[in-house]
Amino acid sequence: MPAPEHILGAATLDVYGFPQKYFVTSRHGDTAWVQLAFQSVGLKDLVAKGFQLSAFKHANIHTQIGDIVMLPTKDGYLAILLRRYLPHGQLAIDHSWLDWANRFAKNLT
Repeated sequence: MPAPEHILGAATLDVYGFPQKYFVTSRHGDTAWVQLAFQSVGLKDLVAKGFQLSAFKHANIHTQIGDIVMLPTKDGYLAILLRRYLPHGQLAIDHSWLDWANRFAKNLT
């Protein structure tokens, strides 16, 4: 389960995926990952419609930088960039972390 100190950045996106607010930590000042989060919202919509999928609880985007966790919120989406410690490591997300992330999202909006 990721710890809060693993967070390199966070962004809120509207229902269309457009970034609304974002922050990065001093450990990673680059914001290119926000573009990936934006693109993932469009891809999610295409896949959901094409395969008639229901709503999702979270999505994980594995990047060179780390992992972007996407969570739906009442106003759109929350993207959290997490540092990856192992080059090919898999991010383990459990329900307690998702609960924490959802509470975090509510405090941002």
